[in-house]
Amino acid sequence: MDTIVIILLCAMPVKADTVTNRFTDAFNKADKQFNKEHILDIRALKRASEKAASEAAQKTKYYLIKTK
Repeated sequence: MDTIVIILLCAMPVKADTVTNRFTDAFNKADKQFNKEHILDIRALKRASEKAASEAAQKTKYYLIKTK
């Protein structure tokens, strides 16, 4: 005869306000340093994205017409 043993462990929840993330300060410092070194031009990225999407749509349209 087989016996199945089930053990349930209930952990007490940790209060969120007592736990501090030790990496928050390091992350914020690294994020600021990255932003200084790699200034991102959001408008240029948006234009590049729109251009790539437009070109992809044109190629897809051409391919669909060609394969009919």
